[in-house]
Amino acid sequence: MRLLYTTNDGRLDCTDDLIGDQIPAYAILSHTWGRQEVAFKDLKNHNDMNDVDIDLREGYQKLFFCAQQAKRDGLKHFWVDTCCIDKSNNTELSEAINSMFRWDQNAASTFRTSSRIPWMAMQSQPSSKAGGLLEAGRYRSFWLQDRLNFSLEMEGDWATRIHFGIPFVTSQEYLLKLSKEAGYSSRERALERLKREIQQTGDRLGKICDWLSAPDPSTNYEKAHRQRQAETGLWLVEGEQFRSWKANAASRLWLYGIPGCGKTILTSTIIKDLMQYCGDDTSMVTAYFYFDFNNPQKQDPEQMLRSLLCQLLQRAVTIPEGVDEFTQVYIVLDALDECALRSELMNMLEAVARWKLDNLHLLMASRRERDIERSFETFLTEYDTICLQRDIVDEDIQRYVRQRLCDDINLVKWNKDAAIRREIEVALMCGARGMFRWAVCQLDTLGTCRNRTMLRKSLTTLPKSLDQTYDRILSTIREEDSEYAIRILQWLTFSARPLSVEEIAEIAAIDVARDPVFDRDEVLEDPLEALNICSSLVTITANNAQENSRPTQKTVALAHYSVKDMQESQCEITITKGCLKYLAQFQQPLSIEIVEASALARYAAEFWSTHLRKTGEKTAGLNKLAMDLMSVKNPAYLAWIQLYDPDHPYYGGPELSKGLKSVAAPLYYAALLGLSTITQILVGQGAEVNAQGGSCGNALHAASIRGHGEVVQVLIKAGADIDAQSGHSGNALQAASFEGHTSVVRILLDSNADVNSQGGRYGNALQAASAADRQAVVRLLLAYGANIDAQDGLCGNALNAAAAESHTATVELLLEKGVKVTQSDVQRRSVLHHAINSAFCTTSLVKLLLSRGAPMDTVDIENMTPLHYSIKFGHQSIAGLLLDRGVPIDAGVHRMTWDCNTVETIASYRRNVPEHVCDSCCTSTGLTPLHYAALTGNPVMTEFLLKRGADPNAVSEHKETPLHLTLRKTLHGTNYRDDWTDPSWRAERLWDLLDFEEDDVEAVSADIDRNREGVLNALLADPRTSLTVKDCQHEQVLHCVEYGAPGSASVVQRLVLRGASPSESNRKQQNALHFASRAGDHDAV
Repeated sequence: MRLLYTTNDGRLDCTDDLIGDQIPAYAILSHTWGRQEVAFKDLKNHNDMNDVDIDLREGYQKLFFCAQQAKRDGLKHFWVDTCCIDKSNNTELSEAINSMFRWDQNAASTFRTSSRIPWMAMQSQPSSKAGGLLEAGRYRSFWLQDRLNFSLEMEGDWATRIHFGIPFVTSQEYLLKLSKEAGYSSRERALERLKREIQQTGDRLGKICDWLSAPDPSTNYEKAHRQRQAETGLWLVEGEQFRSWKANAASRLWLYGIPGCGKTILTSTIIKDLMQYCGDDTSMVTAYFYFDFNNPQKQDPEQMLRSLLCQLLQRAVTIPEGVDEFTQVYIVLDALDECALRSELMNMLEAVARWKLDNLHLLMASRRERDIERSFETFLTEYDTICLQRDIVDEDIQRYVRQRLCDDINLVKWNKDAAIRREIEVALMCGARGMFRWAVCQLDTLGTCRNRTMLRKSLTTLPKSLDQTYDRILSTIREEDSEYAIRILQWLTFSARPLSVEEIAEIAAIDVARDPVFDRDEVLEDPLEALNICSSLVTITANNAQENSRPTQKTVALAHYSVKDMQESQCEITITKGCLKYLAQFQQPLSIEIVEASALARYAAEFWSTHLRKTGEKTAGLNKLAMDLMSVKNPAYLAWIQLYDPDHPYYGGPELSKGLKSVAAPLYYAALLGLSTITQILVGQGAEVNAQGGSCGNALHAASIRGHGEVVQVLIKAGADIDAQSGHSGNALQAASFEGHTSVVRILLDSNADVNSQGGRYGNALQAASAADRQAVVRLLLAYGANIDAQDGLCGNALNAAAAESHTATVELLLEKGVKVTQSDVQRRSVLHHAINSAFCTTSLVKLLLSRGAPMDTVDIENMTPLHYSIKFGHQSIAGLLLDRGVPIDAGVHRMTWDCNTVETIASYRRNVPEHVCDSCCTSTGLTPLHYAALTGNPVMTEFLLKRGADPNAVSEHKETPLHLTLRKTLHGTNYRDDWTDPSWRAERLWDLLDFEEDDVEAVSADIDRNREGVLNALLADPRTSLTVKDCQHEQVLHCVEYGAPGSASVVQRLVLRGASPSESNRKQQNALHFASRAGDHDAV
């Protein structure tokens, strides 16, 4: 990549094409292209604005502003897509497009602007990994809001993946913990923008659900509901126990039964009844989730929570703060026994039960397994359970049998004769013994009988159990299909995700006993033949294809959980071998045609290591195959990374432009994937253990960030530099600390890692762990001597980092351990600055910090105090708390400008001399919180401050009152970019979020006007407000009116009636009439 920088004589220049370790820290500009952008060829011809065409000057101004902003952030280099890519070079252009996501991810800072606002409105935010650190990390609150706002205007797959890559916990808090008392700050405006867009397109909060990436349980419901026969399950939904569950407060109910007794179909009946019961009443909601052994995404309790949250949001008219906003919430969970993390699920359910929310009703269905039963004993009574016994279920089975005989094209021939029909019913009812699944399989078999002799033979030899049923189905598979059936069933049983029909078609052609394993001539011509081959053992379902790796929407699955029980663990070895040998066939450079013709390629590339780990890496033959792949001399190595790069798992498709020079060494990938045996073999073969490469920088860092303790030990034993600086996290210890891998942190510390090593995004391991709320790691680091007050990194110290993310428990822990609460970081921010400058700040956190003596009146380089930040985010309760603790309500700031100086990555700030000196007679209060509320257009906080006694006539150093600022929407003095000049917090920011093709422009304009008018109303309603105060330009409020704008005449009339004088002149001897006349505002004149 090329980077821009400013030469010593102030001209712009760009570096050569840099790769790997050559790339220094840099900022990146994320923007919408305008018509005046500077291209690569323009930059080569002109590196300043002296001889630039007039139509390019704005583009150059944007670049020079980026350079200044980067300097403020302590960065020498920055990247802008318009001029850092030679678009005339197709190879370079293609590689740049494929690398943009990585470049954005690796940037130290990101400047953001839009074509809908001036380039001067750019803002700088620290970058955050959207992939590797996604699971554990939480973005800064402003960063989260910025992602929310800009994701709605960005285009392109790579940009969409960045801007929708928001951690679940963060997005959940963002949506559900917004304070009711918050003013109309930009977070409310962003949500209003979201709601308007979704309501207009009919998606109803669909984008929020996209963020959550929740699995769709409706596919399971619809499949089960289709299998349900009329009137089955009515004994339950019409029974007294179920009706009581619907009506009673905080009710719970557990349905349990033997495998195959029809629990899933019964829950579909329950869900339908509940949805009909809730009807159109949006205050009542039914949410459900099906755990599914066929889909790993539906085996995770966290995915269950995401799905339930999405359903609650979709039902709500507006974004709810919690389930208590509904009158009744019915939750149905099916197949708990198919959850892969059952202990975690049980803990969740126990926690929900402890809430005892009257409006929350929980129904669960599962097999009667001891761990589930033991957990339920803590909060269920005998009346809260229903056992699906044989006598209860048999009536439903009988209805099912009769319906199949009437409707099934293969069985209707036996429905003509009442005696034959009776024989079938009696035989199946005697054998079913409460097993729905057993009856389904027998009916499938009976449908193949050609005459009564065959039928009666089948009826007299019915299997006694599901296991015997499956054995019989297998024995009836044609001999020529038997090998294909075994291969398909093995892969279906242990696949890491649902397999598409196209992938199954290729799996049928994989025989690990031969070489080559894959024979394209054996690929099923019709993928749906898999159904015929495997008979009743598999089904084909529709899938929403939420994952980028899904080639199609039709997937093949085992027909029932009980089918999985009969498979052998030897399958993992077979699948691993199949994946590795499938990849080994790619000995020529990949092309789009080859990839499109290889349906199984993506699966093999993505999951071979997963299956290898499950084997324990104890099979010598598999390890040899893995080592063959993990060789840069093998063309298949590059093909693997092109198909799926584990270092960037969020890439959706193949990156065929990727070359070996841009690919990390095999040791790096072995460490990243947690392959301890392969790592050991590679080290034994002489692999350079400290080689640089990959997004993490080196193998030890990669293993640490993923939590692979065994690999970490292997690398340390082999001589890995334990304190090597690399990647965003700085070093291995900081990476493991941020991710919360306590065991890895202990291994590193026991191996003499420097606990206070500096570097990386958070400066040190303790700050990283504090920012991520890793309390166990924080305790461990402190026990090993971490400096609790160490100054460095994004937030300055550990206490600030925890406070910035509103991690109250971690803050409390650090305070207990003696952290200094009075420290400020290099940007002069105290812990209260960090805590309150967040959408998620809580009153309890501020109370805790104040009780320990946190300073309340400090001013940071944004020229803001903690009280000002409380106004910025609409934190009324926090503002009230600060005022109650003695912070003056009219505490003002005199804006200063600050220059950033960076020496060896250490930034410091020096205050500049003010650009304007006030008149000697001016005795100003400074810019008060009321000034900020008025300037940004926040009527709620304006009213709050006035009610608390704020002075509406307080003047800044330029003699401006709040009324001056709300009318002018800007302020005198330096153009230094801080929170006072940042347009991101103004009411007018809604224009930047506007989609002119889809949004209601008039409604958005009305929203903005309503907020500005609300501030004006509040100020004019206060009898203390004076309209005769003159600012440093001798301008009164009538000079500040936006003449020519809609409604200006009405504003003038109100001001005049309130006592403003139209004849007062400013320093230039101009009165308000001059201003109105010059603007052509006849009504105002």
